[in-house]
Amino acid sequence: MSNKVLKTREKHTSEHYVPQVYMRQWSVKQSILQSDYISSKPVVYGMDVLRQIKPYEIQFINCIDNLYEVHAKPDDVYRNLEDAFGDHESNLGSELPRIKSRGFKLDEEGNLKRKDHNLLCTMVAVMLIRNPKNFPMVKEAIGGLHFERTGDSTFEELFYDAGKKKHYTPEDTKLMLEYVLNMLSAHPKSDVVIQIRERLKDLNCYILESNREFLFSNTPVYFNIGLTEFYMPISPKYAVYFTDEDYKGLKAKQVNKVNANIWNKKLLNTFGITMIYASNRDSLVYFGDDL
Repeated sequence: MSNKVLKTREKHTSEHYVPQVYMRQWSVKQSILQSDYISSKPVVYGMDVLRQIKPYEIQFINCIDNLYEVHAKPDDVYRNLEDAFGDHESNLGSELPRIKSRGFKLDEEGNLKRKDHNLLCTMVAVMLIRNPKNFPMVKEAIGGLHFERTGDSTFEELFYDAGKKKHYTPEDTKLMLEYVLNMLSAHPKSDVVIQIRERLKDLNCYILESNREFLFSNTPVYFNIGLTEFYMPISPKYAVYFTDEDYKGLKAKQVNKVNANIWNKKLLNTFGITMIYASNRDSLVYFGDDL
């Protein structure tokens, strides 16, 4: 093995299971942060289960040290995952700013065009599968799962504090090879992602728009165990909702004006949620009153 490969493996990395380019939709500038927290990095406000609110630099949240790293195994196992997710983030990096500034691509009748519909289906599918807390549940619902421990801690224990990014020892962050190989199913072109994406295409797709802020969490996609309902914030202004039912008062494949505060409550039913984030502290204060 070359010295270059060895040095690459020894380098500390933090893999984001919630992409930074997604979280930047909610980022705030240094000039509007409170005076006791100064940072030149993109920051979001976060509220934990104890309702404590403070700003977090997005480079340090919703990530786990060396999540995909497997020592003494071929380096391409690690690179395969990182490269796959990198391609997905590149697509998000070009499409999310476009949606934020210009909205969705609609036809003359106000219906969502196929390209943006496909984009939303793929975005939700990859975001759902990529999240390590959701992955075992979805994999089990689709059929079959073998989940391993990580060092002296269970992966659930590591994940619980990952939203606030605490330090983990190297022993804690060495995932078992079998788990990493299972994670290869999260490749954007894998059979699992394709199944979820095609399932979404069969459901009614509702675009939600609000003047109030849509919040996001450390598990951005809400879904039910029957895989008949999916909800994901796209930005503070937009969210998407897939369901097998006709939702009263909303038009499928169209942009619907809604009250974000009502939809934000879905986050409370999201499996594995430990943190809620916003671009505005007041949005979290208001939301916390409903907990």
